[in-house]
Amino acid sequence: MALRDNLGFDSFTHDDVYLLFRRNDHNNDGKLNFTEFSNLLLPVSKEYAALLTDRPDFYMSRGVPPS
Repeated sequence: MALRDNLGFDSFTHDDVYLLFRRNDHNNDGKLNFTEFSNLLLPVSKEYAALLTDRPDFYMSRGVPPS
């Protein structure tokens, strides 16, 4: 519940969640696998997707070594 509250997603109804799964659960197993979840969140537009995938690494730009 805390993640939902922190992200401001507290007004989803049961119907909203049902539609989200209906539209994005392509193998109809009742769960979103990583690919389905990623496709849900990543932009469809190639221009916006390129902005996300081509950006510099957040932590490396701040000098924080990877763990």
